[in-house]
Amino acid sequence: MRKGLESGAVEASDAEASTAAEAAHATNIAKIRAMASRRQQNLPTALLSCMLAGRIGLLTAASVCTRRTAYALTSMADASRDRMMNEIGSGGETCANGDASSKIVLIRGCDPVMAQRAGQMLPPMLGNAKITSSTSDDDFFLKLEERKWDVVMFAPGACRFSAARQQIPGGNDRTRMWTLEDYRAAVREKQGDAVPIVETTEERLIVPKLRESLGLPPQ
Repeated sequence: MRKGLESGAVEASDAEASTAAEAAHATNIAKIRAMASRRQQNLPTALLSCMLAGRIGLLTAASVCTRRTAYALTSMADASRDRMMNEIGSGGETCANGDASSKIVLIRGCDPVMAQRAGQMLPPMLGNAKITSSTSDDDFFLKLEERKWDVVMFAPGACRFSAARQQIPGGNDRTRMWTLEDYRAAVREKQGDAVPIVETTEERLIVPKLRESLGLPPQ
């Protein structure tokens, strides 16, 4: 009888140990599954972070390239303007005599920066004549109607566009694909046939041609 009791106790102990082992195994399995689930949830976030970092890097690189390109184009434009200003100056180095301070010249150009720079440079070479520039047709035609001008000039850039059969920058729907012949007709219509119209594709000829039209002595 004692042996039977002892055998029963051993079997019960083994059963309890087996149950505890199974419970521990189940707990470990649950922990492993939970860890795997968390990793799966975090994976898209990690991937998204990498993608965003890569996209930000690409955008930054593109922005740098864009700024460098813009800077290069600006530098090229400034160098071209400097060259043209030097050519204007070379055509009026000895032009200091004569008085045209009572006269006003209207210039149709196509570059606001050049218009401003030339407007400051030209008067001393033209007997202190006043210079008014326009770089759009809307403004140009408005100025033609406002008053009588002593000289109307088309800047070399505008003349080169016309010579190449391209629309002069600053045009509008009315003047689409106009040539200088069309512009001359419009000037005559607004200002009359007596107004001198100056045209040249070369910056070095601006001062000599304007001086002649203003009635100033040659250089």
